[in-house]
Amino acid sequence: FGQQHFRENVPSQPDDLFAIIYTSGTTGLPKGVMLSHSNLLAALCSVYYENEEPPGSRIISYLPLAHIMGILIEGFAIRIGCSIGYFSGDQNRLLEDVQVLQPISFPSVPRIFNKLYISIRAATIDAPGEEGEMARRAYQRKLTHFKKTGELKYEEWDKLAKKKIGDILGVNVRSLICGAAPLSEDVVEFLRVALGVVFVQGYGQTESAGTGARVLIGDLITSHVGAPSSCLEIKLVDVPSLNYYSTDKPNPRGEICLKGASIMKGYFKDEKKTKETIDKEGWLHTGDVGEIDDRGCLRIIDRVKNIFKLAQGEYIVPEKIETVYINDPLISQIFVFGDDRQSSLVTIVIPDRENFISWANQIVGGLDYETLVKNDVVVNELLKRLNIHGKNNGLNG
Repeated sequence: FGQQHFRENVPSQPDDLFAIIYTSGTTGLPKGVMLSHSNLLAALCSVYYENEEPPGSRIISYLPLAHIMGILIEGFAIRIGCSIGYFSGDQNRLLEDVQVLQPISFPSVPRIFNKLYISIRAATIDAPGEEGEMARRAYQRKLTHFKKTGELKYEEWDKLAKKKIGDILGVNVRSLICGAAPLSEDVVEFLRVALGVVFVQGYGQTESAGTGARVLIGDLITSHVGAPSSCLEIKLVDVPSLNYYSTDKPNPRGEICLKGASIMKGYFKDEKKTKETIDKEGWLHTGDVGEIDDRGCLRIIDRVKNIFKLAQGEYIVPEKIETVYINDPLISQIFVFGDDRQSSLVTIVIPDRENFISWANQIVGGLDYETLVKNDVVVNELLKRLNIHGKNNGLNG
């Protein structure tokens, strides 16, 4: 049949469409992001030059290829000759798969790292009684040592942690890589110190083929998402409605705009939305507000859109509130709603089932999920926790 219907091979051209990846963003219907072969190659080259994964190592693949990070992980592995191990298909067994594969680095998303954070804390510094007290003292000493020296090994804590959690990510893992969304500073610091590994964060969007900014190896500061990716430029545009200006002191602030070889061709069958997102000069307007610190690193501080007033005239950015609280490992989903005729907000919170049960049972003990979410003591403790988390992350309450 092939001989009878022969077709010449047509090599892909740089501007040919590679994939349409759907992203829901934060509002509205899913949008089809059209990425060309050159978009993907630019992103992969950026990832390649910014990482230090040795050839011949192993990496685990569990994110779907409908997710830009899943594509970048596999593309990067192929580029450096890295073995790819595919997980069993059961998210609940992911850590078991990691222990079998023994990867050198573990790229993942905030949800997985939050689960890891809760489970390690529960077994160590949040444990009851004398064991918990010993773990807290050992962790604090290692944290102090790390901040003074930058060293990730500390015998007292490392022995205790190995006894309590074993080699939870295998014996070879040297780095954790978080993409998709910024992770809480507390989670980054704890996992880095508790596991004794390098922790790297990045920032990007599907519209920029996953690129944007990335923390450099050796940077120990956790409050930012790094310097611009090597394949693009970043600029900040004034947002007068939120009082953010690129002339602000000491740090310029504004909407994050990206421009470079990894920026999408546009949205599939949506020219209007494409023109709203990419301006005439080729800058992709992300909708995120950032600031550039004195080291040239980017920090995400707000969102541009979806602003409303409450009855007393207070401006509310629900996405900002949601972003703060979703970084608490106990929270799986959150929705913030407000009405300009009312003086307060309404919020619907869906706990992360596994993390919530582990945390709540330390308070009341021995109850199932359905009972715990209705328990007044647990609910009040969760509200206290979220209030503290909000204030620590700049919310006024």
